[in-house]
Formats: sequence, C-alpha cells, structure tokens
Amino acid sequence: MVMAVAALVVLQHDLDNLIRTDTLNSYFDKSLRLYFSIYQSSFFVFKFNINMKRQYYLCLFVIVLSFFGCRTNNKNIETFIGTSTDICKEDVYLSDIINVKSIIPLETKTESLIGDCKKILKFADKYYISFNRNALVVFNEQGEFIRAIGKIGNGPGEYTSISDFSVTKDGIFINVNRQILQYTHDGEFLRSIPLDINLIGLDVVEDRILGYVTLDEHVSHILDMKGESLNSHHPSSKAVWIGTSSYYWPYGTDKYFTPLGSGNDVLVYDIKKDEYSYSKFVDLPDMLTLDEENKLIEKYGNSVMLKQYARIVWPVNANSTHMFFGTQRNDNDDVLWIKDVKSNADRAFLFEHIINDVSFTSVKSFFSAFTKSQNSFIAYIYPEDLKQAVSETIKTDSPFYEQMKTLADNLTTEDNIILIEYEIN
Repeated sequence: MVMAVAALVVLQHDLDNLIRTDTLNSYFDKSLRLYFSIYQSSFFVFKFNINMKRQYYLCLFVIVLSFFGCRTNNKNIETFIGTSTDICKEDVYLSDIINVKSIIPLETKTESLIGDCKKILKFADKYYISFNRNALVVFNEQGEFIRAIGKIGNGPGEYTSISDFSVTKDGIFINVNRQILQYTHDGEFLRSIPLDINLIGLDVVEDRILGYVTLDEHVSHILDMKGESLNSHHPSSKAVWIGTSSYYWPYGTDKYFTPLGSGNDVLVYDIKKDEYSYSKFVDLPDMLTLDEENKLIEKYGNSVMLKQYARIVWPVNANSTHMFFGTQRNDNDDVLWIKDVKSNADRAFLFEHIINDVSFTSVKSFFSAFTKSQNSFIAYIYPEDLKQAVSETIKTDSPFYEQMKTLADNLTTEDNIILIEYEIN
C-alpha cells in the first residue's frame, strides 16, 4: 500500500508537468490508460478521464486488475523458534535426541570411492552422492554400489564437475555450467536444459526449478522445466555469495527456505502460493543480520571471523517433518535447535553437553553434513575418523559402541565412508 501511494504521488507530479506542455494537451482530452509497473512485477492499471477545459484537479481512479509473477509477503516475519524455548544445559546422549535407523558402510570400488563428499541425497531406496570432480554415484540401502550417473567429460550427457543435483520421480537433474542435465533413474541421459544464468544450487520441485545464483542481480530464481525464468527475488550481495548454504531446504510440505548469508535471515518460498516471504531462524538479541554481515565483509574482507561480532547459524538441515540448526559464537554456549514442523514443538541443547554415543566423533561434525532426505537425516564418517574416535573412547554401555568398534577394526583408511541414517526423536 505504501509503495502504491508513493507511485501515485510520483505519477501525479509527472502528469501535472506533462499537462502544462502544449504537445500533450490533446492527449488529455481523451481517456488515457497507463500501465505502471510496481516493484517485483506487480502491476496496477490506472485509468484517467481528464478534460482540461472542465477540470482543474486531476482525478485518479486506481483499479487493481491482477498481480503477475511472484509476490513478497512482508507483513509478518516468522521466526522459526522463539525465545520461549528452554535450552537444556545438562548432559544428554545423542541417542536420546535421535533414533538411528541404519549404519551403512558403503562398498569400496575404484569408481565409487568417495573423496571430499559434497552432498548426499536419499530418494526412495537409493543414496545419491556427489564428491570432488567425479561422477554422481548411487548406492542402495545395503551400501552396494549401483552405478554412476553420467561421466566426466565434455560430450553429450557428460560434465566436468557438479555444482548441485536433485532427484525426483521424473529423474535425476545435475547442475553443471549453465545447463541442467536430466537422466533417468537408471542413468540414461535424456536431455540438456540450457540456462541463461549460472546456478550454484538447485532443487527440482513439481513443475519448476528452484535455483540459487550468486553472480546475478537476484539470489533466488524460479525456472520452468525448459530453463526459462519465471521470477527472481532478493538482491545479491557478498554475504549471500559466501553464506551458510546455497541449498533449498523443505519446511513442511509446501515451503522451501534458504539461508541468506551466515546469520539469522531466511528467504522462504511457498510453492503452492508462488509467494516469497522472509523469516528468521531464532529470536535472540545477538544474532548476526544480513545487513551487519555485509558491512563486516565490506570493512574486513571475505575472511572476516563473523563469530567475533555476532552469533552465526551453522549447521542447517531440514526434511518434511523436522528442522535443526546450530547457533554459534562461543564454544561454551553454542546451541543446537530442533523444531518439529508439524507440531511446532521446539527443543534446544548446548552442543558441549551433547555426548555423541553413536559415532563418537564431534557432535557438530555429525550434524554438519550436507544431506537431504524426505523423512530422515543422514550423517557420514570417514574410516580414519571412526578409527581415531573409537580408539579415544573408553568402552561404554552405548548400544553402538561394539558395532562401531567392529567397523573400525575391519575397515582400512582406504575404504569408503560410512553412512548413518537417523530420525529426530
């Protein structure tokens, strides 16, 4: 409403100036229809009936015909977790927070050996993993290597690196340089979707592509399945270039969110309403904001230690039922926040008081994996890290100790990673 009023004031002033010119007087003896474009492709149609001989004042009749494209709802900025959530400051076992579904050592083959793991996604009963500059690999729920999707190269259906990927019922979508390659679930190359922008993150949802872009005017882009832009949103900045994540996370069944920078600001997209809104992770006074982060980067450079100035958000993950994120500034008061999206129930734990009795590694590293699954979460651990963690752990009553010790004894540092699939209790 404020924007519309402001637009009317400006338009009134411009028309008054135009009316004073002889050249345009004849135009104002007739009905004049003006189409005025308001911010983010929201259009208002103004119809002016002006008779210069009879009227001294300009009459404005505003008729809102329609809104085209995507709109932003800024009336109420939702906070995922409020100040009423009590933070547990007592020791708690990780196995009391999560329910481990399966522990899966992945089969070790030359073509499937995971190096620097970038992203793990579970779809149906398969795990899809991208890493280093290698092809996307697929494993089943027993950890057996199934196939690679595409291969490294420059030919049709080939790529030199993967910036992100998504899997749906319609196939596998791999984002490479200014194109998305689509494959069947069996790995057959179907087509290339050309892009006018260079995505660094994507999620294919229903009939559209959610794209994350840094070197563009806007960060979030919604594309159709031909790669053509439907709308874009939120101005780009240095903070969102180097921020927490370039991924979209599900928030319930109809919404997806992406962090804006390393702090508290979140962009939310409602796929059913085709509408954007803004949210915040948590209602705390010392949380880093996007504006503050941009100012710090401008002053101190990209390598600025943001935690020295405010509380940042890391890690982040979510599925259709739960979300969790960490807030970090000082090690002794870093917090893990968990929200049940369906019931709106919240919990919070001090990281330093969570005892990892599952993988026996760092709790923060356990939750920090870039993984996506519809109804569960996935952590992973390298054999060398497991061996060290178990060797430094005094035998406990944990139901996972013997299983992890056996794995550590039987695996070598040359073997593949171990997946841990779990749910939030």
